[in-house]
Amino acid sequence: MAYGRAPVSRLVGGVNEWFEDEVTRLACIPMERPSAFTHCRFVGDKRTQQVYDLDEVTDEEAMSVVLDELMASERCLCFGPDTLAEARNRGYRLRHV
Repeated sequence: MAYGRAPVSRLVGGVNEWFEDEVTRLACIPMERPSAFTHCRFVGDKRTQQVYDLDEVTDEEAMSVVLDELMASERCLCFGPDTLAEARNRGYRLRHV
């Protein structure tokens, strides 16, 4: 099993592609993402105008609860391009979990 940082999403030719940075390896397993957002780093909540960074989760248990509730509400979205700047451009504010 490969341990390390979650692959980085980059926009290449208009398509998000995943690259793994071999230089910055960590001894942790990345959090599993919801199936609808497997290739997204930032997921927004339309009800509260908050965005969650799925690569920078500190409490995976709390984030799992938030994502389950968000998926059940069907009021979530991802951003294109998948950046915090784009989320802020749409009025969303970063929430740390």
